[in-house]
Amino acid sequence: MIAQKTIKLIAFIALFMSVSSTANAQTKTREIGVKISSLNSFGLLYKIQRTENKFLRLSADFNLGSAFAPAGESFYTNAAFNIGFERRAAITDKFQFLHGFMPGVGLRYSTTNVSNVINHRLGGSVNLGYILGFQYNFAKTFFVGIETVPTLGISTNNVLNPATVNIGARFNPNVGITFVYQFEK
Repeated sequence: MIAQKTIKLIAFIALFMSVSSTANAQTKTREIGVKISSLNSFGLLYKIQRTENKFLRLSADFNLGSAFAPAGESFYTNAAFNIGFERRAAITDKFQFLHGFMPGVGLRYSTTNVSNVINHRLGGSVNLGYILGFQYNFAKTFFVGIETVPTLGISTNNVLNPATVNIGARFNPNVGITFVYQFEK
């Protein structure tokens, strides 16, 4: 008898909690997109709206390249992963200014083959960037933008051989074009 009442009470509480949590659940605006800086440099974007005109921004940027010369060849790849805090300021009803801090980490690998001597390099970086850009709303759910991210950071150039460490600032000359789709989840 007590077990039946306990089971009914637990079932009632579980039902009440599920109904109340469903009623209180809010849909969040999310955005997914791509950033293209050049033919060999692109990124993936995912944004979650925190409050009006404030987004948590997750991005992964990739850069691939190779070079061939009579003396040898080289190949490199870079990957950077960032978490940013994007703020938006309306300029007009369809045009916005984007800005905000974006810390990140990066990993880079390169190999060179000069006169049959192969050299592999692995490096990493930690940086703090600041997003500067503009976004135009073509439709309610589709945006096109332009942005750059100046950064301060520290990096290692070669951890496979004796490592060197660089500290510095750089202004990313690769201005990126973004294409973003907005949805509710």
